[in-house]
Amino acid sequence: MESAKVILSTIRIKGDRMKKLLVLPVFAIVLMGCGSEYDDTIDGAITYYHEEGAYVDDDIETKDNAEILVWDDGRYISAVFFDEEGNETGDFVMEQVRGNFTEQRGDVDRMRENADADYKERFGEEID
Repeated sequence: MESAKVILSTIRIKGDRMKKLLVLPVFAIVLMGCGSEYDDTIDGAITYYHEEGAYVDDDIETKDNAEILVWDDGRYISAVFFDEEGNETGDFVMEQVRGNFTEQRGDVDRMRENADADYKERFGEEID
């Protein structure tokens, strides 16, 4: 009888561990689902900006230091970068067509003002 109790308690312990092990992959999947549908588009635009910009600071000009707008279903991406003191260090408006980026010239401030944003982000966090 004593051996049966030991076996049952061992099975119960292993069962509890299995439940915990099953929770980890589910939690990881939930975390992977976080983020925006525009993350790849934003990352691509910033990468293009870094590759094409002669006076770009890759360490400062990141999503975590930027105000980002996306509009026209991801066709246009705007980023304004800030340093630690809150000073603007750079900006862009990109147009994406079939995965290729082109930096927009002209009155980009007006483009931002007139944008009907599908997505907004400030310092790495989505905002309304």
